[in-house]
Amino acid sequence: MLVDGPAAQALGELGRERWRRATGEMLEPPPPAPADPWPDSVRPDLERASVAVVRTEPAWRGRPLVQEWEKLTFASIARARRCLYLENQYFTAPDVAEAIARRLAEPDGPEIILISTERSPSWFDRLTMDRTRSMVIRRLKAADVFGRFRAWCPETAAGRPVIVHAKLAVVDDQLARIGWTPSASWPWKPSTRPRRARSPTCAIG
Repeated sequence: MLVDGPAAQALGELGRERWRRATGEMLEPPPPAPADPWPDSVRPDLERASVAVVRTEPAWRGRPLVQEWEKLTFASIARARRCLYLENQYFTAPDVAEAIARRLAEPDGPEIILISTERSPSWFDRLTMDRTRSMVIRRLKAADVFGRFRAWCPETAAGRPVIVHAKLAVVDDQLARIGWTPSASWPWKPSTRPRRARSPTCAIG
């Protein structure tokens, strides 16, 4: 994902602060660019899109627990009106599954579309994550009394499974999240409005 403007500045501040906490070293911000730093070779997917930076931080050394990812996750599920589109490698969190199941139980709830991996390449992942994902999908299929849940796994033209490594969620046409990981937590930073944005997997808005 590529952003500029205040959103890029906010990401730089967050990265420098986390580096300081980990190493004790304070990095200076880069000097202002003499010209527009956006690469000429990259065509932006969106311009003047609102972007929020959402964090997960543990309670550590006197700092409070930050669970903005969790709050935004459940708010996104509750907010969806027509469609909730998800791409996730594992999709194993039971609390996220229960929140989605409650939306599937609503007569006029949104369609839920999940793209995930059919079979992990690692025996350990197959033993742990694949089994848990299968249980979550069965739970959602059981909750789908109105026929609005679909789960698909991509494959090559030769029929070989494609490993889905994306962490993406799209809520209606209002919100796209890069870094959706149902096993973590993330702050809603105000005034992070880049002039342009580009993601290799989706348009963000």
